[in-house]
Amino acid sequence: MEKAKENLEKNNLALAAETVEKGKKTVEEVKFNMVVKAMNPAFSKMKAANKIGADISEPEKILLDARNALKIGEYKKAMELSRKCEEVLDDILNSYQKTTETLSELETLFAEAEKAGSDTKEAKKLLVMVKEALSKRDFRKAYALALKTKESLQKGKLEGIKEKIKLGKQLVELGEAEGIEVVEGEVAIQEAEKALEEGDFEKASKMAEDGLKDLKEKIEKTLSSLYKETGETLKGMKQYVSVDEEIKMVLKGKKSLEFGDYQSAFSTLREIKERIKELGKEMAEKSVEEARKDAEEIIDAEDIETGELEDALADMLALYKEGKYSEAFEASKKIKEMAQKLAKGWAQRTYNKAREKVNKIKTLKGSIDLKEFHDALIEAKAEFKRGKYLNCARISDEITRKID
Repeated sequence: MEKAKENLEKNNLALAAETVEKGKKTVEEVKFNMVVKAMNPAFSKMKAANKIGADISEPEKILLDARNALKIGEYKKAMELSRKCEEVLDDILNSYQKTTETLSELETLFAEAEKAGSDTKEAKKLLVMVKEALSKRDFRKAYALALKTKESLQKGKLEGIKEKIKLGKQLVELGEAEGIEVVEGEVAIQEAEKALEEGDFEKASKMAEDGLKDLKEKIEKTLSSLYKETGETLKGMKQYVSVDEEIKMVLKGKKSLEFGDYQSAFSTLREIKERIKELGKEMAEKSVEEARKDAEEIIDAEDIETGELEDALADMLALYKEGKYSEAFEASKKIKEMAQKLAKGWAQRTYNKAREKVNKIKTLKGSIDLKEFHDALIEAKAEFKRGKYLNCARISDEITRKID
């Protein structure tokens, strides 16, 4: 028995056991042998842990306590400490393996989180702590921290999915309010919410992303089209009224669209439309007044058939009075064209008549000074070329009146 203890002191477990076998197998010897055999797996695992560079200070102390207990015959305590040492070593070795596996998994989770735009600040801090624990070869602590890191990323992913579903619902509501067809996107968001409730995070994430993509594409397409149309409207109004402020608003709205702030983009668009309505009224008021004056000058003239023009004038004034400014503006342009056409015809007729009158009195040259009439005819023709048909007509009519 003493020889066996000596071998145990030298860590020669096999020889210690053999020595016991050779001696008289008393109850004490049997107990001693059982403890020694129980220590063998711990020694083996201690070597494995040491090989991977693990911190084995804790199991070493436990094993030392077990050996000391064995020396003084506290076999039960020695057996318990041996088993505890083995459990600690199993935990260390398992933690090493699981930490390696979890770190590989974390790489994928971080990549997915970054792609999804999830908040990874907490997870990154935990990952730093994992690496610190690994540098100290404390695999159990490293594994525990790696699990927390994974949990943080999964929580962030879950929150990210919830945020996407929430945004999707907001876009569905916005799209419906603006008269946009959003059924496909709405169904995808509903499917995402259902998958989330069932715990199928992968499906929930994919459906939420698909739904958001469809909703954003349709809303952006609608906004782009509306802003393009609005820009063209303002471009057409620019020759009649100042639209500098409204153009700035268009640029502001497009910027909101670029940053995905659809609510602001629609809000700005509504403001622009209100401004366009006001500008339309201002533009119509000015154009309607001009058209009225042009039409009345023609209506007051002699020898012109103005029935159609008078009807058009009445319709234009009625539209303006009803607040249909855009329609009144378009009507005013047609009246101006009609008045211009009538004025041109009238000018041609009165000019030709005046010129014929002047030519007829050439035989009376000796008694009449024709220079005044020739100069007036030249002036009338110049006015005609400048498009000042009413002026041409008035000058020509005055020549005819004087000659008569």
